[in-house]
Amino acid sequence: MDNSLLLEGEETQPDLPWGDQIYSSLQDAPSADPAWGGSSSIGQVREHNEDRFGHQGAIFAVADGMGKLGGGCEAAESTLESVFGRGSALGIGTPLKRWRAFVRMVNMDVRSKMEELGFARAGSTLTLVAVEPKRVVVVHVGDSRLYVLHGGTLIQRTVDHILENELAASGTSIEQAKSKGLPTAGLTSYIGQSDRHLRVDVDSWSPESGTRLLLCSDGVHGYLKSESICEIVSALPPSEAASELTAQADAAGGRDNATAVVLEL
Repeated sequence: MDNSLLLEGEETQPDLPWGDQIYSSLQDAPSADPAWGGSSSIGQVREHNEDRFGHQGAIFAVADGMGKLGGGCEAAESTLESVFGRGSALGIGTPLKRWRAFVRMVNMDVRSKMEELGFARAGSTLTLVAVEPKRVVVVHVGDSRLYVLHGGTLIQRTVDHILENELAASGTSIEQAKSKGLPTAGLTSYIGQSDRHLRVDVDSWSPESGTRLLLCSDGVHGYLKSESICEIVSALPPSEAASELTAQADAAGGRDNATAVVLEL
């Protein structure tokens, strides 16, 4: 597979072979080409980088692969390949319900690919934004995150699809769950699982000029405090901010792969 599509440990803006075919109706819109930068680090402990990020036209995405028995890299790569391959069917103002259906098709693609490769239990997170002239669409599955920075305030725009949150929503504490022998950690939704269990969060809003967006894997948000993330994203140009976030995650122990994509609208 051409790794220029889905970067691993790079600090650059990828020149993807499919270029601007996706979202061709956004070609002439200034907001469809924001200043941005991306960085991914293998960290200090892991043998492989299972994170991937990519950009095609108006779509920017982060995928964090997982597979205790292997296949994490392949799941993340397949996720972004399907996103960018199917994205040409979407355009300006696409209804959110079509975005949700789009992700379910991506899920089917990845599930089929993982079964074909012998990694039936592998999967990936997916957090993406589509930057349109008058709105930003966010699509989210898993525990990678989208943060929005404006006016010095950093807001987490997505909700982690994890067991801890599900337990909290049901009024069950971690201690109660453990006492009952219930699992307390892990993803509740991810790309590559059965469709009936898949949760897809889709939203859109109209951002103000100067707003910055951060897409990141849990190797970043799990090791850096929100105050540190806010300071870095506020102070540096997008490309430098992305690199600094992954560098700081490494400095904090680097126990996981770390990926960050920063955009300025």
